[in-house]
Amino acid sequence: CRAAAAVVLSDFGEAGDGVVAPAERLVPGRLLENLRQNVAINDISNAEVRHIDWHDYLDDPGEVDGFQRLVAADVVYYSSDVPA
Repeated sequence: CRAAAAVVLSDFGEAGDGVVAPAERLVPGRLLENLRQNVAINDISNAEVRHIDWHDYLDDPGEVDGFQRLVAADVVYYSSDVPA
């Protein structure tokens, strides 16, 4: 089993991370900070933590084309995110 050359860890983030969450969305605090701390504590040198709002890629998925693998969890949190 080979390790990944590079890994991107993402979450929506919060206002403190320079991100303004829409008023209708509950965004738990310190998400990106927690990811960064986990990377540091585990001395992971090939990981990058980024704010990603996957809504940004619904109409233009170009930026995610560069990923070889995409592993997602809890990707649908609000019923309004899924068309009926």
